[in-house]
Amino acid sequence: MACKDSGDKAALSEGRVKEERNNYSMEHLGNIPLVGWIVIAFIAVLIFILLHKVIKKGIQLGAGDKKLIVGDIEKNIDDKLELFKTDIEKKEKDRLHDEEYRKKLFRLSGEIDEKTKADERRVIRCINGTIKEVFLPFVKCEMPMLSCVELVKDVLQERVDYNCMRERLTATERKGYISDILYFIEQDYKTFLHKLPAVPCGKEQYPSWKEIAPQIETIVNDWADEMVKIIARRIKEKIAMYKAEQSAFLLPEYKEICIDYPIKKNIGYLKALGIEL
Repeated sequence: MACKDSGDKAALSEGRVKEERNNYSMEHLGNIPLVGWIVIAFIAVLIFILLHKVIKKGIQLGAGDKKLIVGDIEKNIDDKLELFKTDIEKKEKDRLHDEEYRKKLFRLSGEIDEKTKADERRVIRCINGTIKEVFLPFVKCEMPMLSCVELVKDVLQERVDYNCMRERLTATERKGYISDILYFIEQDYKTFLHKLPAVPCGKEQYPSWKEIAPQIETIVNDWADEMVKIIARRIKEKIAMYKAEQSAFLLPEYKEICIDYPIKKNIGYLKALGIEL
């Protein structure tokens, strides 16, 4: 019971102390004259104006990499947004620039491919006399002999039209490819020999396939050699074209796709054909 009374007295005593302090503070505030309040208000206004100017102008705190910029937050954000917008616009402009050059290279590459195909067809047109020389020792009548010339040319022309010569005439594929061509020429020639008696001049003695096979094989191999030369020349033309345009691209990703990769790919084609750059 005594302990309880003692605690109550202590609590009352503490409450009286706090009340007296509050009263003392209020008395002192009440004792401040009007001039004092004016001075306090004036100082507060000055502090507010000073802080406002500092925040509006901005201040940098810290040193080195550890810096804190205080003030003019909206301006800082606007500046960053403007820089970001400018960067995006520049990249888009560069992309459009590089896209135009990509289309240009694609068009030029297609033109080189067309020239390659035209060169391949020209070679076939130029071997008429070479094929005729195979049969001249055996026959005099020219009309059936022209059929022999055409059947050889037809097989070669079909290869040019429907096969990718760059792939078919690589060092690893060429031997089997030449064998296939010779097989089809042999079959067509045997068909020609079978139908020969039914046409004028059919009594002339045309050679058997075995007699002319080595010469035809030489003709086909010479044709293949010429194809490789044509393809290699045009591939080198493409590589030179890509190298000439590599400084035109602005973005690294476009340069890699439109210049670096095609150059590497075409060098690989040359190596597969057994040709050095």
